[in-house]
Amino acid sequence: MNPRPASRPRLTARELQILQGMSCGHSNAEIGRKLYLAENTIKSHARSLFKKLAARDRAHAVGIGYRSGLLERADTTQSTRDHPGA
Repeated sequence: MNPRPASRPRLTARELQILQGMSCGHSNAEIGRKLYLAENTIKSHARSLFKKLAARDRAHAVGIGYRSGLLERADTTQSTRDHPGA
């Protein structure tokens, strides 16, 4: 079992929106459409949040987000509403 980090990582509001999109399984393009941003802008924010969280990839970032309290389990309900078979 991994110990909980001493403090919550500091993400910008935009980085948090992108992390939430990732937690719902959305691609960079899908997140960009939802936030009215270019896919390259999403990628730039993603690289920044990966660095802040010391995450290797999207899945690792989402896991850190849940463990650190940045994300809540309820965030995943949107994904199942968008994709009823999920």
